[in-house]
Amino acid sequence: MGLHCNGSMENAVLKSGIRVQQSVNRKCPMCDSESHRVIASIRAKDFTVRNNKTYRPECFDLLEISPDEAYPLASCCQCGFFYAAHLPSNTFLQTVYDEAIDHSKTITETISYRREVLEKLAVVLGEVDDRPRRLLDFGCGYGHALRILNMRDLQCLGFDVSAERLVRAGLMVTSDIEELRKKGPFDVILCFDVLEHVPYPNKTLKLLAALSSERTLLAINVPDLCSELSPEAIQAAILRGTLGRAINLWEHLNYFTASNLRAALEAQGFVPYRRLARPQDLGFVPQARGLHRVRNAIGVALRALRYKENLGTAVICHRDHARGGV
Repeated sequence: MGLHCNGSMENAVLKSGIRVQQSVNRKCPMCDSESHRVIASIRAKDFTVRNNKTYRPECFDLLEISPDEAYPLASCCQCGFFYAAHLPSNTFLQTVYDEAIDHSKTITETISYRREVLEKLAVVLGEVDDRPRRLLDFGCGYGHALRILNMRDLQCLGFDVSAERLVRAGLMVTSDIEELRKKGPFDVILCFDVLEHVPYPNKTLKLLAALSSERTLLAINVPDLCSELSPEAIQAAILRGTLGRAINLWEHLNYFTASNLRAALEAQGFVPYRRLARPQDLGFVPQARGLHRVRNAIGVALRALRYKENLGTAVICHRDHARGGV
């Protein structure tokens, strides 16, 4: 079927055997446009139990749905943003997070995940001095970052909406936004793997801006899936049973690129200035001489420009002082 930007559902990927096609009930979360094209309709079992072992085998019974129910992935015709076009109810999503997922099998218990968390936190700590600070971990999950960072000189507070994760965190955490407002502003805000989950990412960034001062640093990351979101790539991955775990139309409602993440951040007065990763090797050769040294210097400069222009989807931001915040 073709792709049309007329607000109707035109499916590029619609596998046989689908029993129920969930409706489009969501505007573009970035620009609020209703004009969209559905690039894929993906069955629930294809983005859960087939490629994500954290889902319990009985998850469909808990959610009272068929594993063959299909959910639409759309592209906005106005701004090009990719998003889950069907927004499940709050009750449904709460059941997903608190019951359908087996929290003893999450990726957060793996060595690779903890290594990644430690690397990101090392970069964040490298951006602050030794003065006492107040830190908010927005979307703290199981509290791994809080356990590492909580210390005398870094007063940490976590926020998460999942009751199961709050209980497991066992730290200074809350699910009350008003409590955040009372305890803000914060010197450092972490927002790791959060924006892809929330129905209204711009509202979330606006809240983080309200919890900031002019000196606040925001460390934020989201999955970068732009190369995996073509109809052909999705269909091939489904047939192979290798659909990426980040493509999950219940948990991940928004699919960012580096450019639209930067635009969303800058709209709320956050300016990305470095990657949330170790410094990139720019290829400087100190022993180079003569013409080779000139060529090497030019290459380093060009790579540095590309590095600055394309920081990716894991960045640290400062506040836009010229705008005076939001």
